[in-house]
Amino acid sequence: ATAGATEEKSGDGGGGGGGGDGGGAGGLAGDAVAGLSMLKSASAQNDQNMSAFERKLAKEQKRALEEEIRLEKERGVEENAIMEHMQELSAGGGAEAAKGLVGSIVGTDAAAIAAASAAYQESVDETKRMLEESGKGGRHGQIAAYKRQKAALERQAEALQPRVDEVGGAFSLAQERLETLSKEKEEQNTFVERLKTEIEKLTVLEQQSEHQGELEKLKSLVMLNEQLKAQESAFKANCKRQLANLQAQLKDVSASGGADDEESAKIKEIEDMHVKVMAKYDKLRQLVAERNLAIAAKVRLIDDIPTRTELIQYERRFVELYSQVALKLGENKKYFETYNTLEDTYKFMEKEVNLINSISENFDAAMQSKATKEQFLQQFESIIKGVQDSLQRQNTTLEGKAVRLESLAVNHQNLVDEQRRYFKAVKDFQEECNKNELYSQKLAQLGGPLEG
Repeated sequence: ATAGATEEKSGDGGGGGGGGDGGGAGGLAGDAVAGLSMLKSASAQNDQNMSAFERKLAKEQKRALEEEIRLEKERGVEENAIMEHMQELSAGGGAEAAKGLVGSIVGTDAAAIAAASAAYQESVDETKRMLEESGKGGRHGQIAAYKRQKAALERQAEALQPRVDEVGGAFSLAQERLETLSKEKEEQNTFVERLKTEIEKLTVLEQQSEHQGELEKLKSLVMLNEQLKAQESAFKANCKRQLANLQAQLKDVSASGGADDEESAKIKEIEDMHVKVMAKYDKLRQLVAERNLAIAAKVRLIDDIPTRTELIQYERRFVELYSQVALKLGENKKYFETYNTLEDTYKFMEKEVNLINSISENFDAAMQSKATKEQFLQQFESIIKGVQDSLQRQNTTLEGKAVRLESLAVNHQNLVDEQRRYFKAVKDFQEECNKNELYSQKLAQLGGPLEG
């Protein structure tokens, strides 16, 4: 009780310094101190009769009361400071403080400064209203002020949420862009490494190559090609730029309503000259195209006519083809002749077998009587006569083929002799030609000094 009184006196003193409004906070702190003193005395008296759980609960309650006392003291100090500041504002320093605050805002326009001043004045009024309600309502007023502060902060958070979402979306896009750029960078680094490896391989191959002169010439030609491409690109860009400038000048001249007649006439003359030159260029290109078509047609006609070498190759190929066809024809004829001979032999043998079988089957029946025996003998004689006639015909055919073979052999021999004579004549002619060429050279050598 003594501690509570002491704290109450100190709270009243602090409230007096703040104009009487801080007395509520001091009273609350005093009540909390008195409750803490009573809790300490009760716990000291019943400590021996309490269980471990009850002692722990009492300890937690004591710590909660101490924390509440500390918070009440801090709140009282803050309220006293705010009240002193409000008293200074009410005494005439508010305008100077507002001017100081407004003057500290640098780089803002008049509307922003007015808005800042209004916001500051609104915060001052809100603080006054909170302090008044806190002084009137005690702890309930503080709770209401806390709720209002919480609601204001929540409204600010809700107002800032779209901006946070927007920044978050921008951050996500930037992150995705960063990942994409990283992947592209990795791919480019991989490609560069692969190019370096290929360049090293080509450098090694170039150093090991035996055609250094050709490679250097090829390099110079490639560099010349690249330079020509760059010059062509630059020339085209320059032409486009000049054309754009001339078109812009033409538009300006047209817009000016013909103010500069001399310049317009000059531009028109240049355009007419350009049209004539382009027409002449197109005509020449057409003539060149027609001439190229005619040349290509003549080249095709020339290519269609075989040269002497090609004719000789064609002749050799035809001779080889004729030899192959003749060889194949001879083989086919041999096969046909063999087949026909075997076929005839087979027929004769089949007839012979049938005849022998017929004689063997009818022999016993024919020998039974004299009439059948005579008839059998007559049939047998007719069969023998038919065989002899067939043999005679085959012999006649054989003799005819032998005569034809002999005639062909004689003809072949005559042709071989003719070929030999032809080869000999060609050889003699070649020798005579060589002799003639040799004599002509000697005559030319002998006639040179005489003419000189």
